[in-house]
Amino acid sequence: MGLGALALLLAASVANAVAPEGPRLAFLEFVNQPDALRVATGDASLAERTTVAGGSSRVRPFPYALSGPAWSPDGALIAFTATRGPSSGLFKPRRRQIYLVAADGSGLAAIPGTREGFGPVFFPNGWRIAFAKSKFSSPGMPQKSISIWSVDLDGSGLTQLTEWAPGIENLPSSSSPDGSILAFTHRDAIRERVDARALRLSDDSSFVLARNAKWPRYSPDGSRIAFVGVEAADGGSCCELGDGFTVDLYTMNENGSSRHRLTDTSLKAEQPPSWDPSGERLAYMTAGGPAEALGSYVDSVMQVNADGTCPSRISAPILRPGGHWVAFDFPVWQPGSGREAGRIEC
Repeated sequence: MGLGALALLLAASVANAVAPEGPRLAFLEFVNQPDALRVATGDASLAERTTVAGGSSRVRPFPYALSGPAWSPDGALIAFTATRGPSSGLFKPRRRQIYLVAADGSGLAAIPGTREGFGPVFFPNGWRIAFAKSKFSSPGMPQKSISIWSVDLDGSGLTQLTEWAPGIENLPSSSSPDGSILAFTHRDAIRERVDARALRLSDDSSFVLARNAKWPRYSPDGSRIAFVGVEAADGGSCCELGDGFTVDLYTMNENGSSRHRLTDTSLKAEQPPSWDPSGERLAYMTAGGPAEALGSYVDSVMQVNADGTCPSRISAPILRPGGHWVAFDFPVWQPGSGREAGRIEC
């Protein structure tokens, strides 16, 4: 598809997109018997859900299970990572590409220039995204490197924002509201460190937002940043979840001051937060549920006020007779006026 045709398709999709009113989440929906993986949206309780892409394991493009969806700033489009080709190659980087779909499921199209990409993040202008690409340094030294790239939705202006470096993984997380800064997770696998960092797009310089932290997400007005704190029990630093590690949600001012802990759960397994358009609550994932019945799909969709009050479950995995289940991951609030969920009442 040519760039002009893609632009026209996207414009028509946005113009015709009709999604239910009110607060809404996008997420990945996993189903067994038969196996399926979908990009879906749902109301604030996830009781009403609509599939916008994906489906059975035979559907192509097939959503990539390790990367969540991202809303355009106006809430009209969803970007997500998906793969093509035979089932045996669904997790191979060369099969990945980033796709766009309108909020009502129309106008599905691949973004040119995003082959091997994953983890899309929209910039505030709505027509450019950041994303990640990975590679291994060499056959004899198989250290993974992940760099950040950006591109317009029509495939123009492809730019590498961070350099390749063995053992260094940079993953985009969110843009500041004015588009001048890209927050990202910086993982040094060799030194076993992970930090939340920020990239100044004007001069490509970067600085630390928070040590021992990942997935920094700007609030809608840019005044606060939510992130996942990662600390080892012995006071050292770590990069992965595991025994002896604390993993909870925090917020802080955009300059790093006034750090505030939102969660302090026994399982220590919180995952990336998403701000409601009002800036008053966040959605996130945490471990919980019957692991024996669901295997690795034991996460629950949670929410909490931005001050840490009223943590509550939106939805746990849904169990059905005969071993059937539905589980969710990577919840993100739809932005836009009239989509505000507001403060949770305890």
